[in-house]
Amino acid sequence: MNYFNETTLRDFLIPLKSNYIHASNIFAKLNKKDCISFLLNCAEKYKIFHENFSIDDLQETVNEWNNYLNYVQKNNPYTAQSKFEPTILEESMYRLFANFENEKIRIGNIKAYSNLYFSPLNFADFQEKSTVKINSKDQDFAIYKRVNIQISDNERTIDTFIPVVAFECKTYLDKTMLEGSIATAEKIKNGNPYCRFCIVTEFYEVDKKVDIKHSRIDQIYVLNKDAKRKSSKFSNISLEVVQLLQDDTQKHLNTQWSDVEQNIKNKGIVL
Repeated sequence: MNYFNETTLRDFLIPLKSNYIHASNIFAKLNKKDCISFLLNCAEKYKIFHENFSIDDLQETVNEWNNYLNYVQKNNPYTAQSKFEPTILEESMYRLFANFENEKIRIGNIKAYSNLYFSPLNFADFQEKSTVKINSKDQDFAIYKRVNIQISDNERTIDTFIPVVAFECKTYLDKTMLEGSIATAEKIKNGNPYCRFCIVTEFYEVDKKVDIKHSRIDQIYVLNKDAKRKSSKFSNISLEVVQLLQDDTQKHLNTQWSDVEQNIKNKGIVL
């Protein structure tokens, strides 16, 4: 007998959906009466995943992450466009780094700042005001800060979001997706060179001869490090990779990003 019916599942999801993107996905499909039987069965597994996800016990966390993800992969009735499975990874990233969130620092998916540019209508318009616009790029997950840019000559304020860590989350990564991520990394890091830009993917389907060293991607984390999607039906997320992802991110956030004077004094180098 299921723990959930439609009413109890909705009540369970309401306090979760504002923070957890996969819970929000389930809630939206529940409201659309979309594959209700699957959602009710899935919720049993999701509840266990939710209750056992803890950064203090990564082994148990990874076990339940695999259990829930494999259940979805085996039973998922939705098309890829519904993004039901991909939001599990995005939500897991949020859960892994939720402790970094405070009144100044936010985490989650954003439109990340890439560059600021001037776009006057004509010469007369240019003389009267600074027509400033901002480009941004969608990021699946980021640790970021909201920044207000004041434009004095036309008394305008622009809100934008500056990431210090940015992740693209992929169910699988192929060459075309990698090329798109390389372009995004270039734009994000032109706007903020101290941002760490990474990809986290469940499966890696890029030719092993392709080397990303020339790009501005800092790292690609392959959660299923021992398998390819084409040859593996289900996920086997690696505790080792999750731990490395956490450690590398923590190291970046604890590193001195820019202090030329101290770098020269201590090491005789600038960077």
